[in-house]
Amino acid sequence: MDNPRLYGIPQISDKKMALAAALTYWVFRCRDRQKSPAMGLKTWEFLQSSVQNAVIPARTLEDYLEELANKLVVSHLKPKELTFVLQPNQTIQRLDPDGTILELEKDQDNLGLQFQSWRQIMDSLKIEGITDRHILQTILKYPHIVVTYVRVRFEEDKTIGEEESLDPLIEVTADAI
Repeated sequence: MDNPRLYGIPQISDKKMALAAALTYWVFRCRDRQKSPAMGLKTWEFLQSSVQNAVIPARTLEDYLEELANKLVVSHLKPKELTFVLQPNQTIQRLDPDGTILELEKDQDNLGLQFQSWRQIMDSLKIEGITDRHILQTILKYPHIVVTYVRVRFEEDKTIGEEESLDPLIEVTADAI
């Protein structure tokens, strides 16, 4: 069975939803874990509420990201985290000057190939008629689904040891294993 993955989000083929979830997960990963209210037992409820409250006044994706970052207590959005979320070792698209979209695979010979910014992704989606407004409308209409995809990716990262547990009551020690 095929496992579609777009922008690092598993089990998805809708580009608007995938980018909405990837950008939301990026902000979520950048939160200050000592100060953010998006920790512990109410993480996902708080995240959904924050997503809803951040998208309503947003006119651009920058507005949404800034508002969500404020709600999750993010001092700055880290490009390294975005690279981790997007997983650039997968298919990467390049736009030729004539408008042709070419797909490239990152391989051992071309280790420097990666996305430079989320704006680059938006520029490639404009060719398909997808704008900031479409991404914001997706978030506004389906915040619970966006958060579900964020949680799926978070849980996936947790299983491979890339993310720590959100439950402050559960600590795994070397003695417990």
